[in-house]
Amino acid sequence: MIQFNELDRTASIMRMVPGLFIKNYYKSILNIGAGPNRFDYSDEFKQAGYDVTVMEYYQDNCDNLKISMPWLKNIICGDVKNINLSEKYDVVFWWHGPEHLLSDDISPTVMNLERLCNKVIILGCPWGEYKTECGGPTDYNPAGHNSHNDYQIFENIGYSVECLGSKDVHGSNITAVKYIN
Repeated sequence: MIQFNELDRTASIMRMVPGLFIKNYYKSILNIGAGPNRFDYSDEFKQAGYDVTVMEYYQDNCDNLKISMPWLKNIICGDVKNINLSEKYDVVFWWHGPEHLLSDDISPTVMNLERLCNKVIILGCPWGEYKTECGGPTDYNPAGHNSHNDYQIFENIGYSVECLGSKDVHGSNITAVKYIN
């Protein structure tokens, strides 16, 4: 684990996956979790020329994405814990989603995502415990966050990790990356 005092999440991603936002560096991406008002890096993915598939839990968000982002290749409404796709993607991107699962569900879910990935998996979540600013309850947890993660959960399954800020301080972040093959 490497720790930075800065809170620049984009800089962390770019340090760990330098080609992520370079046009045509990677071809396809599976983005886990997105809504019309929260789809981190959607503009960057579009500008980089990705074929973007989104998997989103909420049907309303899926329906709204179809209208608001017609450039998306595919939108799958479903639960990441039960993901069962046959297609593989160059990049799997799950940004600020793991904390909505129970701690015991994170590692098996992430390892299941690895089978869908050809090149690199990128994960992001809060570092430690802090209250969510989510706009309401989720099926995973009425309060928003269902786990308070430390970097070891990702290191233990083979991920390189950067932590931004300080544990348990709002705005802190874990960026975890694993290159496949």
